[in-house]
Amino acid sequence: MIARMSRTITSFFIEHGIVLEEDHEIYAYSFEIIISAVMSIAALTIVALLSRTVHYSALYLFGFISLRLVAGGYHAKSHLRCFLMLMVVYSTFLLLLSLLPAESALPSIVLAATSIVLVFLLAPLADKNKPISNAEAIRFRWLSRITVIAFAVVICTISVSASDNRLGFSLAVGVFTASASLPASYIKAMRSNGKTKNMEFVGKEGNNE
Repeated sequence: MIARMSRTITSFFIEHGIVLEEDHEIYAYSFEIIISAVMSIAALTIVALLSRTVHYSALYLFGFISLRLVAGGYHAKSHLRCFLMLMVVYSTFLLLLSLLPAESALPSIVLAATSIVLVFLLAPLADKNKPISNAEAIRFRWLSRITVIAFAVVICTISVSASDNRLGFSLAVGVFTASASLPASYIKAMRSNGKTKNMEFVGKEGNNE
């Protein structure tokens, strides 16, 4: 559905001379990403309004999106899978938020520290649909490290000083969600590389026969 919508919008722009025909694939993919993001944020906004957790959810999304942009991470094979994964993780966050005592600071600090370790070890991780150059990798490596450290400082400050530590917890979970997608992306890449190598080996073995 999203792919069809993006192609329709791109065709409309081409017919009206806004974009060039040869750039059809680029704009179609760009609109596909935008539509998927808008639909996901709209769904989360509705759930946040219904659960009366708008400020907590805003902090969660801010932490997640900010770190994800510079660190990279796991990408699902389809927009539907991506949406379902996001809703499962977000629902888990809301459940933990409802169970967390307002004065509890330790979970937030642990999540922030874990996020720092994951980002320093693995970020940035590119996706086949969004490759990055060596220069960009170096820049994103430093940006991701600076970003996660800055978030950790803010999270610890809120956890120690705020009367409602669920604010720091919301930000910490968002940051942790982004950083936790790094090992998942790394494992996915290793499996893909392993399959490629096995296919190449089998092909060579077949040629030798």
